[in-house]
Amino acid sequence: MLTAKERRFITEYRLDGDGANAARRAGYAPKSAKVTASRLLEKPEIAAPIANREQERASHNIATADERDRILSAIARDTKSTNLERIKAIGELNKCSGRYSMKHEHLGVDPLIAAIRSDRAKHARR
Repeated sequence: MLTAKERRFITEYRLDGDGANAARRAGYAPKSAKVTASRLLEKPEIAAPIANREQERASHNIATADERDRILSAIARDTKSTNLERIKAIGELNKCSGRYSMKHEHLGVDPLIAAIRSDRAKHARR
């Protein structure tokens, strides 16, 4: 069971992630705030809600695939965007959806094929 100060510490720590300041604001002695914060953060019943909140915060900051597609689609359709920005957005959408493929054009003879032909020609002369 958490004390009122411990619950307050959790709330304060979530604000800025500074343990010493959170301990001071929660009402712990200012002189020993760093040590107190370290001790409190080692307690599983305090560390767990902080970690859960951090995971929630991180998951809200990461765009889902649908959000990413909506943003890129908006850029691709935006007539105020430059043509280059629109083309890049379309390209990213294609990459994300699996519709992206690179086309390689070989100019001249592939060096590997040339080496094989040369080797065959040498053996044919023998």
